[in-house]
Amino acid sequence: MTDEISFTEEEMQELKKAFFDEAYEILQSLGKEMENLEAEREQEDALKKIQRFYHTIKGNARAMGFTNLSTLSLNAEALLKAIQETPRDVDQDLRELMSAINDSLLQYLDGHHSGSEVQLDEGLVGRIEAYRDPSGGSATKT
Repeated sequence: MTDEISFTEEEMQELKKAFFDEAYEILQSLGKEMENLEAEREQEDALKKIQRFYHTIKGNARAMGFTNLSTLSLNAEALLKAIQETPRDVDQDLRELMSAINDSLLQYLDGHHSGSEVQLDEGLVGRIEAYRDPSGGSATKT
């Protein structure tokens, strides 16, 4: 037996507003943590915070039904977990990949906010998986 929760249109609008407000705030915070990575300040702490930000976006996007936003966040979070489990230098390639992820998250967020259809960037997901597993083996998703 599945208990489905239904919301009025007004309640859904309130939930969406809260989602978008928090998501845009998180993206601003991601930008600040990216600056810390660029400046090579507190990199370990910055990576942990960025992972938590991706995790929050993933869960909230999934709850709102924004599958592509959730999928990209899931892959981004897995990337950060892999980097922390197998410490690697935060090199230019990683910073560029994370910038591309953050730019795409913003585009997806803007698209969903405006009611536009948003397509998952499979190429970016492939780049994330390749960076996570440079040996070319299959990457496990979490």
